Amino acid sequence: MHISGVLVHVLPSKIKAVSHRLNMMPGIEVHAAEDGKLVITVENEKLDSLADQVNAIHQIKGVLSVAMVYHESEETSSSDINSNSPQENILNLNNVKPHSSSQEIA
Repeated sequence: MHISGVLVHVLPSKIKAVSHRLNMMPGIEVHAAEDGKLVITVENEKLDSLADQVNAIHQIKGVLSVAMVYHESEETSSSDINSNSPQENILNLNNVKPHSSSQEIA
């Protein structure tokens, strides 16, 4: 499970509408809303799906910016690591091949 804390800046006149829309999206919960700022959490099983959710937030009318300020991964599954997503492949340390000191560097 991937959990991210996200700060969303919105037009102050749209804060209620954006907050309502976010609360309707699966895996998203609004925790605070004040002065054009929303503090939310985004949860998803897969990192690339979480990134898609964050990108979808950018598309909501009235949203000015979205900043992921915290990320935690709990019990990463093998299907998560072996994904073709570049973000997930960065997390896969099994893909790292040790450098042999006997190899010449061109």
